[in-house]
Amino acid sequence: MNILRVAFFVISFLITFICFGQNFNIGIVSGINSSTIRGFEYEDDYSSKPSLNLGFSLEYGLTNSLSTLIHLQYDVKAVDRTISFLDLSQGTYNDVTNTTKYNYLTIPLLIRYKIGKGNLKGFVNIGGFISFLQSVSYEGEELNMRNYEKQEFGLVGGVGLLYKLNNKLNITLEGRDSYGLTNISAIPVDYNDGEIKTNTISILLGFSINVK
Repeated sequence: MNILRVAFFVISFLITFICFGQNFNIGIVSGINSSTIRGFEYEDDYSSKPSLNLGFSLEYGLTNSLSTLIHLQYDVKAVDRTISFLDLSQGTYNDVTNTTKYNYLTIPLLIRYKIGKGNLKGFVNIGGFISFLQSVSYEGEELNMRNYEKQEFGLVGGVGLLYKLNNKLNITLEGRDSYGLTNISAIPVDYNDGEIKTNTISILLGFSINVK
């Protein structure tokens, strides 16, 4: 699936909901995330580095408590690798830290269940995601995309609060975990058949408007 197909899917989804939906919200979502990678021999050398999420949200209310939710967002998943080396002139070990960034266009598809009454409600999100790799960089230099899988799949879970400002406007705050299930490396990772899988924890702030 390429980017044009993704855009066509999202636009079709939006048009369908606007035309036929009875409770439809559109909004923007932004936040920070912390990503880790796992599944290979040297994973302990890597640590998370705070990065950004930015995107759009579409929500369709099925009942007063249950809705479906789709996002189209740009994710930066960044990790640091720290390596110690011996400085022969000083006789000491020094640490060097380098950053790798994986830039994705991500589509989470979720079910949202709202809890409570009144203007302030809690909610739980559960579902899955597909991500499309846009670029990979190491210390600011672009890496060969042929070494990485073009798509990533995984599970999503989140909890948060929704506050209804008025009949049209809503604000949300959510903690979300996106747990990658597929190997993002297209080449061997180590001698033990290792894989590179991601896990991203995000804090997301959203604003939405009821358009129907």
